[in-house]
Formats: sequence, C-alpha cells, structure tokens
Amino acid sequence: MLVIAVVLMRWLLQARARIRRYRAVNNQLIDCILLADSDSGQIIEANPAAGRALGVPDRELVGRNLRDLSAALAPERLRRLRAHWAAQGRVLRMRGHDGRRIPLHTTLSWIRLGRQELICVVGRNLTALRALAAERRAQWPALVRRSHCDLLTGLPNRAYLEAKLPRIVGAAGREESLIALLYVDLDHFKDVNDSLGHRCGDRLLRAVARRLRGCLSSEDLVVRMGGDEFIVVAVGLPSASTVDYIAGRIQETLSAPIEIDGTRLNVLASIGISICPTDGTTLDELLKHADLALARAKARGRGHHQFFTSELKEQLAQRLELEHALRRALGTDQLFIEYQPSFDLATRWPAGFEALLRWRHPELGLVSPVRFVPIAEQSNLILELGAWVLRQVCRQLAQWRQEGFKILPVSINLTPRQYEHGRLPELIAGLAREFGIEASWLQFEITESAAMQNSAGFLPTLQALRRLGSRILVDDFGTGYSSLSYLKNLPVDALKIDKAFVHDMTTNAHDAAIVSAVMGIARSLQLTVVAEGVETAEQVDSLAKLGCDAAQGFYFSRPLAPPEAGMLLESLGEGEGVGIPLAGASR
Repeated sequence: MLVIAVVLMRWLLQARARIRRYRAVNNQLIDCILLADSDSGQIIEANPAAGRALGVPDRELVGRNLRDLSAALAPERLRRLRAHWAAQGRVLRMRGHDGRRIPLHTTLSWIRLGRQELICVVGRNLTALRALAAERRAQWPALVRRSHCDLLTGLPNRAYLEAKLPRIVGAAGREESLIALLYVDLDHFKDVNDSLGHRCGDRLLRAVARRLRGCLSSEDLVVRMGGDEFIVVAVGLPSASTVDYIAGRIQETLSAPIEIDGTRLNVLASIGISICPTDGTTLDELLKHADLALARAKARGRGHHQFFTSELKEQLAQRLELEHALRRALGTDQLFIEYQPSFDLATRWPAGFEALLRWRHPELGLVSPVRFVPIAEQSNLILELGAWVLRQVCRQLAQWRQEGFKILPVSINLTPRQYEHGRLPELIAGLAREFGIEASWLQFEITESAAMQNSAGFLPTLQALRRLGSRILVDDFGTGYSSLSYLKNLPVDALKIDKAFVHDMTTNAHDAAIVSAVMGIARSLQLTVVAEGVETAEQVDSLAKLGCDAAQGFYFSRPLAPPEAGMLLESLGEGEGVGIPLAGASR
C-alpha cells in the first residue's frame, strides 16, 4: 500500500506540474482560444488572450454561447459550413463587452474527447496587430537611421553609402560634374591600440572623424567603413585636379597633433582616389579602384595619396587573370616543388632542405613566387595552395623514407593567412599520420615583418607546431627595422639572415656589421643562424669565422628537383632518422 501511495503521489505531482506549465504557456499566448461544445455552442474554456481581446475576464466567457460573440459561430450554421470552412480561416467580427465589433482572424478545429465533440476557436486580434504595425511604421525612420550610423563616430556607415551613392551618381550625371571617392586609411593605427589601448584608439577615431567632417564641404559625404578606414565622397567637382587639393587638405588637417590623455599623437593617412564616372559608376567599382590606388600610396610610404590610373587598371586586370590561371593550375603539373639544401658550415655536410614552390605557366613560363604568392595571399587561394604544398612535401618525405634514405628536415614557408588559419597544427598532424612521417621532419619559416606585425596572433599556432616537434625559423631576418623584443616572446629556433646582407658582407662594412650583430643576438638567445644567398667562397669563410651555423645558396647547390634531392640523400648513406642537424640549442 505504501508503494502504491508513493506512486500515486508522484503521479499527482507530475500532473500538477504539467498543469502549471500548460497554464503558464496559455497565459502568454497572444492568440484567443475558445473551447466549446460543438452541439450546443456553450463555451467551456477560454484563455486570458480571449478575455483581453473581447474586454471581459476570461472566466466570464465560460458558460456563454459562441453565437453571442458572432452569428457565424452559431452551432447550426457551423454544422452546415463545417465541410466548407477554409483551412486558412476567415476574418470574423466578434462582439466585445461594450458592443464593439472586434476583427479576429479565426480558424476552427473539431476535437473529440470520449463521446463529446468540442470545437476549438483560435483567433488573432487584427486590431492589435494593426496597431503594432502602425507603431513599427512610425519607428521605421529611426531604425533606418540607426542602421545607417556608425555607433563609435556618429558618421554614416557603409550601409548608408550603399543606399546614398546611386542618388549622388545620378545627380552628378544630370549636372555633368565629377565625383571623387577617397579611401582614407590611417597609417600604423594598430600601434596606437597596441601601445595605448583600444579606449585611446577609439577616442583617436572620433577625433579623426570630427576633423574629416570639419575640413570638407557640407555637401561632401564622410563615411566610416570600419577599423581605421574612412571614405570621403566629394561631389560637384569641376575637374579631377580639384581632388588633389582636397586630398592634400585632408592629410594636412589630420597631421596636426591630437592630444589624448596627455599623449600627443601625430596621425598620417594614406589615401587612394577613384573618380566617377571615369573609374566606375558603382560602389563596388569605385571602392575596388580606390583600394588599389591606396595600396600603391602605401607602397610609396606614409602620408601619400594616389589616383587610380590606367596603369593600375592594367595591373588589376593582369592580377585577376593571373589569379584565375593560378586557380586552374592547382592540382596540375604546372605547380611543382624544388628542394634547396642548406649545409652545416662546420662539416660542409647537408643539414636540411627548403621547399620552394614553382609555377610553370604554359604561356608565361616560370612565374616568380614574388609575383604569384601575394596574389594568392589576397584571396583564400593561399590556404588551398599551402595545403597542397604541405601534402606534396609529406608525400616526398614518405617516399624518401621508403627508399631507405636518411631524412633531413624540410623547411616550408608559411604566410600570415596560413598562420591565422586556426586548424594549421591539426592539418600538419593529420598529414604526418596519413603519410607515416614524423612532424619533427618539418620546419616552418615565417618572415620577420609578419612576426613583428602579429607576434601575439602567431603565438598559439607556433606553440602548437613546436609541441608537434617542428622547428620555427624567422626568414629574411634583418629587414624588419624594428625592435627585437618580439624574439624573446616567440618560440623560434633559428634566424635566417637575408641574402641582401650576405651578398655584400665581404665588401661592405655596414653589411658585415649587421651579420655580426645577428650572430651576437642568436648566441645570446641560443638560436641557430642560417645564411641565405651564399654565392662565393669568401662569403662562406667569413660566415664560418663569425660562427654562422649553416648556409644555403648557389655556392653549395641550386634548388633541386625531387630525384636530384634524393640522390643527395642517398650519398649520405642508408637508414632512417634525421640527418645532420643544425648547430645551436633549441629553447
């Protein structure tokens, strides 16, 4: 009996919980629900929404008849129309407590519970819906204004520019005047965020927005695109020469010191300019061309402005054509890998390889990586290309192992976009498992400039690669012209001295001093040093005297095709395992 009582009590508690949940949901519904006997039309249940819509408490609706609310709901009429009642329902005007007619979009359904048949009336209050729609229509202009406004600076945003520009272009066409789109980018704004914090950076952006707005005509449009990028649309221009004056005025206005929290900041801006209609009439065209001009302005140094030209247009066309050709080349024999060996300067024995991607275009011949890698970097193609290189190198290492050669580590150059790709360590670990090789046989090179610009962003990826057993090398070392403090924070193993310093080190005292300084830095941080571009015996002797660990260049070997690289490995003897390692201790 006790067990039965416990079970019964549990069932009652669960039933009460279900009822509470049902009532909670029912009380929140906006639709009116009436449940009535289908024969008599007497209402046996009503929800609070029905009471609110008809202006009476829902409990007072219970016991009334549906025909009191609407003649269309009289039971005898419903029996005749039941088969023809539209599935989507119809609008009925029901009587409220004060006699008002309240429009409800009504649907009906018939329910059988045991021997009793019930009719369920569900109605949506159209008066309330129309009031809500009217309220939203009244709020719409304010919502549009907010959606078209940059919250940080108060300037219009890109959505506003997209909506406004077609009207500006149309008006300029009727007036036969020109429009200039100036793409304004603050130089080295990231340094402000990194050194002074994002709060200071935000205040600087607001100050820049005020200055831009203040130095232009009231008819001109200033837009914040995001980050440190602004767009100025100058209208009503008689000639393109006027734009040169506007760009100069913007740069002069922004260059005056801005004081934030006691710190004086000097802002320089690079500007790319496109002209409507000569450079395009749509936002996409004008932005694309101004962005290309901006890249040229930045290449000239800080604080310059550049017009889009036919030369840049031709370069853009060539770049797009080369990008499409590179996409088509991926997965074909147009792309291949060569392996340039590096040599231990103490023993003069091979110490490793650097994998170099090559592209032999069917019409252009060999295309320099300096030309096609930046194009791939600007699109997601670099990720596909990088994954293909990794797979090819892993496959080649597996083949050399199968042939019984000693395995020397292979260095692979990675671009910033690949390091930002969060799954790079997982990709490498998966390839190592797939081909049965050791991840320690792979080394990865990052350029000094990339390491300087985003050392914190690279850190998790580099640490994950090190945990796999791979070594990290800093390529083109000495060209960054920046603080070396990033070196102590990055998990790197080796520095590669840029060939520009190696080339003249035996004849130029400054280059020799730079190479010597790099050796001192490396020794203090326990890093290996590899010299690039070694071409003469004099360079080899000088590097060896300075304590350089390894070198690569035409003096030792040109880049080798896989069979030739295999022959070099075969000369080292048979057996598995890593070949002669580079000197120097890894941290």
